[in-house]
Amino acid sequence: FQGYTGILQGLKSNPRLFDPCVDNLVSFLKMVSKDQTIDEEVFKSALTVVGDLANVYSSKVKALLNCDEIGSLVKDGLKSTDKATKAIAKATQKE
Repeated sequence: FQGYTGILQGLKSNPRLFDPCVDNLVSFLKMVSKDQTIDEEVFKSALTVVGDLANVYSSKVKALLNCDEIGSLVKDGLKSTDKATKAIAKATQKE
């Protein structure tokens, strides 16, 4: 996920270059959200990518991100006992 974060931030001024990959990335995030054995670091990174997508694409991806799986990912982050995870989830929710 850190690679996706770097790509999204790098293409922030011209996100259309990443357009062909958005659906696949969202599908991957949905799959990860269903994984009950996810590592905390992977979970934080997934939340970060959700926030990056929302930040870079704004309203263009809101419909894609406004689904049960992504919502569940953010809600689980807000419930986390890890302060960093909770902070990332809060920031993601604001995007």
